[in-house]
Amino acid sequence: MCKWRRGWRSDVLRIRKGLIIEQPEQPVSKQDENGTICGSCEDQERFDNIWSWWQNEMGAPKLVLAPMIGQSDLAFRLLCQENGVTLCYTQMYLDEAISAGEYDRELQAAGRSDLDLEPLSGIGKRGRPLICQLAGNRPEAMAAAAKHLEVLGVVDAIDVNYGCPQRCAKEGNYGSFLLQNDPDLAVRVVEAMVAAVKLPVVVKLRLHLDGLAATIATALRFQNVGVSALCLHGRTNTHTEHEGPADWVALRAVKQALHIPLIANGSVQSCEDAVACLRYTGVDAVMSGTGLLRTPSLFANFAEQFEEQSNKSVVTDASASGVDVDGEPVPKRARLADGIALGQAGLPAILRDARRYLKLSSKCYATELISVGPVPGKHTELAGRYHPAPCKVIRDHLLAMFQGYLMDIHMDLWSLLGCEEVRSVIQFQEICNCIEHRLSVDRSTEITVFTLHQIKFSKFD
Repeated sequence: MCKWRRGWRSDVLRIRKGLIIEQPEQPVSKQDENGTICGSCEDQERFDNIWSWWQNEMGAPKLVLAPMIGQSDLAFRLLCQENGVTLCYTQMYLDEAISAGEYDRELQAAGRSDLDLEPLSGIGKRGRPLICQLAGNRPEAMAAAAKHLEVLGVVDAIDVNYGCPQRCAKEGNYGSFLLQNDPDLAVRVVEAMVAAVKLPVVVKLRLHLDGLAATIATALRFQNVGVSALCLHGRTNTHTEHEGPADWVALRAVKQALHIPLIANGSVQSCEDAVACLRYTGVDAVMSGTGLLRTPSLFANFAEQFEEQSNKSVVTDASASGVDVDGEPVPKRARLADGIALGQAGLPAILRDARRYLKLSSKCYATELISVGPVPGKHTELAGRYHPAPCKVIRDHLLAMFQGYLMDIHMDLWSLLGCEEVRSVIQFQEICNCIEHRLSVDRSTEITVFTLHQIKFSKFD
C-alpha cells in the first residue's frame, strides 16, 4: 500500500469564506505623478533599473510557481506555464552542490536545442523566466554558487531561501531559521551574492515571529542591501504544515513599505484566491505551490476570473487575516474525496493535466526511469537523456493530482500509483487509463480491481 497518505500536501485545500475583495482604500502606488518612485531612498536609479528589469526582462509576471523540493522539475514547470503561470522557480539547491556542478545538466535541460518539444502556448524561451533558489549560511559559499549559476546562463535571477520552515532547514541552519537566529549573517549572505553577480538577487522569507513591524524592518534591510524583489509567505515558520490562512493584511502592509516588487505566497488555491490576493494586497505577483500541485491548470482562466471579480464587493480586513466577517476561523475546504460529485466535477481536467505532464516528461526524460534520487556527482545513463529524473518525481506529482479522487475510496489504484515497481512513463499512462475507466463507470455497476501485473504488462480484459 502506498505510504503517501498524509503530510504537508494533504491538508492544504482551504477557502476564505466570502473573500472577494477590491483594492485597498489607498491603492499601492510605485510612482508619483512625475514618474518618480515614492519614498526617501537615495538610490533612485537602482529602483528604476529594478522596475525596468521586472517589467521588460521578466515580463511583469503575475502568477508564480513556488520552489518545491523534488517537484519543481522541468516537465511540471512547462505544464504550469502552458496553463497561465508566468514565472517559475526551480527547486531549492544547496550552495555547495551547485558550485560542484552536480545539477548543471538538470538546470541546462530546458535550453537544449535537441529537446524535441512542440511549440508551447504562452512560453517564449522554454520555461523562462526562471529563478533558481539557493540555500546556505556562508557568504562566500553562496556567492560562489551564484557565480556558477551566472556562468551557466540558464536562469534569470537567483533566490535566497529564507522561508523554509522544515526540520532540514533547522538542522542545516538555513532557510527561515538562519534569518530568525542570525539576521545579520543572513543579510551578509545576500550582500555577498549581490556583490558577486550581475544577476538579480531575490529573497524569499516568512512573517517574523515578533510581528508585522519586525517583518517590515527585515524586508527593508534586504531592499537596502540590493535585492531586486522579495517573496513573502504570509505565515511564520511555526506553521510547518500550512496551518491556517496566510495573513494578507500583513502582506499588504509590507508591500506599502517597499519600493521593489513583492510576490505574495500563501493561501492561493484557486484563480479566485489569486485575484483576491492581488487586488487586496497590491502585490506585484502571487505564488502558489500546493494549489498547482493538485491542479496544474489552476490559473488557466485567470484573465476571465480577474475581469469577473472587478466589480465585486469589499469585505473586512478580518477575512484577509484568517477569520471571517463574524470573527470565526475560516473553515477548511472539504476534500474532494469527501464527495463523489466534487470528485467527478474536476476529473476531466485532472486527467488532462496528468496526461500532458506525462507527455512532457517523456520528452524531457528517459522513458524508463529509476526509482532512486540523483547521486551527487554521478549521472547514470539510466536516469535520463538530459538529467537525473527519478520516477519518484513523476509519481509524487500524480499522487498529488489524484489524491482527492483515489485516497480512501479506490485504494487499489492509489496503491498502484504509489508502487515503486511502476517506473516508466508508459506504466503511469496505463494507470491514468485505469483511473479514467474506474471513475467514469456507474458506481452501481461492478468495479474491476486492477492488479500490478495488469498495469505493468498492459493486460486488460
